[in-house]
Amino acid sequence: KKLLEINAQKNIIAGPGFTAKKFQKYLQEKNVKLNILFEKTNSVGATGLNELIKAGIIEKVSKEDALSKENKIVGEIFTELAKNSGLALYGLNKVKNAVQNNAAREILVTDELLLEKRKEVEEILELAESIAAVIHIVSIEHEAGKNLQSLEGIACLLRFSLGK
Repeated sequence: KKLLEINAQKNIIAGPGFTAKKFQKYLQEKNVKLNILFEKTNSVGATGLNELIKAGIIEKVSKEDALSKENKIVGEIFTELAKNSGLALYGLNKVKNAVQNNAAREILVTDELLLEKRKEVEEILELAESIAAVIHIVSIEHEAGKNLQSLEGIACLLRFSLGK
């Protein structure tokens, strides 16, 4: 019941011996559908939590969540571009214009473009922060970054269309 109340995007259930497996079986019997990762630890409490941290489990779950969000947003950009809705655009000049007009809601930039054109990109991102746009730096080593790279390495979702 508590897990449903918490409403977390991802849960990690860990414990020594067969504790986590027993709980997993219990949830299956009760037909509870949650996004849960079950892990085995040798200890309980803070020591068990430290085991998860040292094993990289928490970092892995966090990274997967971030990659999932990036993939979703890049997918949303491609969808808006395909619909020709005017609610997504790409390229340094277009993104800069959107930010200057307070239209940018979320900005994605590849780490590679940030390195190549650091000064110009940082100016855009600083202005974007001032208008409360959400900024995502995306690695080109992952699918979302590779897709974003095909859009000149920078794109944004807009709060409103700037016209065509």
